[in-house]
Amino acid sequence: MTWIEVNCPECGAVECKPADFELAVCNVPSASYYALTCPLCHKRIQKAADERAIELLIAEGVTPQRWELPAELLETHDGPPLNLDDLLDLHMLLEAPNWFEVFSSTHA
Repeated sequence: MTWIEVNCPECGAVECKPADFELAVCNVPSASYYALTCPLCHKRIQKAADERAIELLIAEGVTPQRWELPAELLETHDGPPLNLDDLLDLHMLLEAPNWFEVFSSTHA
């Protein structure tokens, strides 16, 4: 049986089976990570996974799970961020029965 040694911040070096790992490989490499629960203290350990770590974990039998960051997170946005007043205005607009017509006429 394959054992993988990892470093728990509380317990130090511990050995885990490949099935104990969660390997999340993202379309944005900097968001990839691996995680597991320490078999001694039962705390969750999560660390960034670069390309080398991903290859090593897969070679040891860890099953990768693919996921994608929403494309909206990668978009650049102009203008100021929404504030509380903006959200309240939107809430009041959406309560009106003709909210779509009002919104369409002001943003045409």
